[in-house]
Amino acid sequence: MGCGHEEALQISASGSARRLINQHPPLGLLSDESFTQDVCELNKDDALFLCSDGAADALLANGERLGREPVIASAISQVLRHRSPAMALHAIRRDLLPVGATLTDDLTMLLLRHQSRPDSARLELPISLASVLPLRKFVVQQALNSGLSEVNASLLSVAAVELLTNVIAHGQNLLAEAPVELITEPMPRGLALDFKYLGARFESPEILADTDFSTYPESGLGLQIVNAISHPIQYSFEDGVNSVRLCLQTSI
Repeated sequence: MGCGHEEALQISASGSARRLINQHPPLGLLSDESFTQDVCELNKDDALFLCSDGAADALLANGERLGREPVIASAISQVLRHRSPAMALHAIRRDLLPVGATLTDDLTMLLLRHQSRPDSARLELPISLASVLPLRKFVVQQALNSGLSEVNASLLSVAAVELLTNVIAHGQNLLAEAPVELITEPMPRGLALDFKYLGARFESPEILADTDFSTYPESGLGLQIVNAISHPIQYSFEDGVNSVRLCLQTSI
């Protein structure tokens, strides 16, 4: 692991971290390559962060090299702050590329996280209308797997699509290339869906205004649909990440 790049970083759920030291050269550099294999254990909520040296070699506006330590500090901080891997990874990317920073080499980052609930499912999608169909398929399938009827599975997918299209149409200060992340968790007689994205805080009104559906309203309709389907719906915001939790359960 490494092959000429930075060592991988193992981050525990408690916040301790250790580098997985390697001394191997880049692949193909030597004709008689010899590699040592080792094993490390990831416990519940532990993470593994891998990054090419493009991050540490980035130049700040004053000409100074960013260096490895800010990369490590950001990785630990964001892994502890955000339990979902996509939001943690892109929050790290946001931290490491401040205004004025210039990449002098290619940058690749990978974050693996131990899945604490084996019955959960996760999907990353671009914030784009092209994501509507795969989003619908994912939500419907997970809802059916949790025991919801086809009608309720379709209703939950409609609510998820409304959230996505609202972000596309009205999202502010979205981080370029950062995805929307969906995580499902089975509940008794239903399913919970967490919808996450990086951007300016979305303030949901405590009381929704009455919507006249006969006039094809241009605003407010999406939230009316989402609130009518999900029981309950929860909004939260932390460190640039918006989270919306939808829940749909049957009464029987």
